[in-house]
Amino acid sequence: MRALTFFVAALAVALAARVPCEAALAAPPNDRWPQLVQRFQAEYPANGPGAYVIAAKDGKIMFSRGFGQADLENGIPLTADSVVRIASLTKQFTSVAILLLVEQKLLRLDEPLQDVLRNCPTAWRPLTIRQLLNQTSGLTDDLSPLYAWIATDMTADQLLALYRPYPLMFKPGAKWHYSNLNYWILGKVIETVARAPYAEFVTHHVLVPGMTRTRYGSHGAIITGRAHGYEPDSKSGWVNARYFSATLGYSAGGFLSTPTDTAIWYAALGRGAVIAPRTLALALTEGRTSDGRPTGYGLGWYSSTINGMRVAHHGGSTFGFQSCVYFVPSRAVFVGVFKNSSDARGEPDEDARALLKKVMER
Repeated sequence: MRALTFFVAALAVALAARVPCEAALAAPPNDRWPQLVQRFQAEYPANGPGAYVIAAKDGKIMFSRGFGQADLENGIPLTADSVVRIASLTKQFTSVAILLLVEQKLLRLDEPLQDVLRNCPTAWRPLTIRQLLNQTSGLTDDLSPLYAWIATDMTADQLLALYRPYPLMFKPGAKWHYSNLNYWILGKVIETVARAPYAEFVTHHVLVPGMTRTRYGSHGAIITGRAHGYEPDSKSGWVNARYFSATLGYSAGGFLSTPTDTAIWYAALGRGAVIAPRTLALALTEGRTSDGRPTGYGLGWYSSTINGMRVAHHGGSTFGFQSCVYFVPSRAVFVGVFKNSSDARGEPDEDARALLKKVMER
């Protein structure tokens, strides 16, 4: 049996190192880059669901502005503190949680799953923690079992039970294939090794001071500043997004956050206040298949090279919400675009890249 022991002194040092940067992020910037502003105003009209666009460097805001509404029924604008579903941006919290356990020598990246989850299905047993993180496990990406229970609250065990009968799609390590199941299993790994609920462990050991509105999703809780999610109707208008139990996102997509909180987290991540710099570098390095082919994905982030610099990025999509973030660790640059709609435009990757280009030009 494994037990997670964090010594009080070590925790105090870690918390002291996490100097909150919310003060640097709080001041609104002057209007700049009018062409970008015009682009976003046209794409996200004031009378429709919106997008919040934010960019920071060295923990200081370079651009921060909302477009459109967080709540169409009450005419509430989208702000830097609007709470949105971040969907698959949760995977970065899960990855960092796993890497913290690796740093604590409570887990090994190349450890087979059978050594951690004793009763996992036979097909899952040889999968390594690394293969789950870098999406080379061969696990299915079929979401139909999930959609069949879309309004049902589930425990982690109940969620994973839906997928126990599924065979692997390919030999582990042979290919890259994105699957939420990889990260649902990692959530169960965290709970087993840390002996704590997934959301509790992330909240206490992965989030940093200043992230006052980031939390695990809940339909019933009263959450100040929660944005409503929208989907298009058949008449070029909008309807409230379909209900989707927050428990089904779990460790692949269950967290809520704000543009400000996300910028705070990436600033802390970049200065080594969450995981060690060498661990972060490993996480942002693209993996390879067993025959040496690059995958374009690290341990929880897509990994690209832009103008010779390593760039990490990821999107998130669920009913009523879509987002995209980019992070350039060598320049301490973060940009993010957070939509409270899910529509044919998809994740706002092009918007985020346009903003990143402007930031990097400066």
